[in-house]
Amino acid sequence: MSGPTVNGEKPSSQFISHLASLPVVSDSISTFKSNPYGKKSIELADTGYAKFAKPVLPYLSGPYGYVSPYVHKVDSIADSGLGKVEETFPIVKEDTEKLKDNVISVAFFPLHIASQGQEYLFNTYNSEYKKVGGEGIVTTGKTVVSTGLHVTSDVLGWLGSWLGPKKEAAKDKINEKTNN
Repeated sequence: MSGPTVNGEKPSSQFISHLASLPVVSDSISTFKSNPYGKKSIELADTGYAKFAKPVLPYLSGPYGYVSPYVHKVDSIADSGLGKVEETFPIVKEDTEKLKDNVISVAFFPLHIASQGQEYLFNTYNSEYKKVGGEGIVTTGKTVVSTGLHVTSDVLGWLGSWLGPKKEAAKDKINEKTNN
């Protein structure tokens, strides 16, 4: 962020420069500036700055001299904190579209799983209905019961395959603890 920012002033904050260099923040700023409401709010803020804050700034230069070292220290701490966030969560450095796709896939994961479950249930019901054959309430009742049994069998089979290795690992741990 080497170019001029609001009011033609260069950014002097390491943290703000670092934050604005992140793709998602940079794209958000660009989107805000290109939006008509964003443009208008920037113009209003700029007008407010020019009318109210700019005339008072020379009077604040003295007190700012006292707090300036602390402000720079806080800025460097915030910048290093943002660096730690980037190390801990490297996804923040990713492109905005990739980040958006990841968020959408995580948000819709439950719906995707529910859709797969619904498809499995209906396919199981239809195959059981064909096996039972016929029409009417009794046939539908038989189909519902056999579908329930089939689904229960599949769930218990899946649960057994998931718990089986864990049971073996637990036995190994117990044998290891008792032998020592």
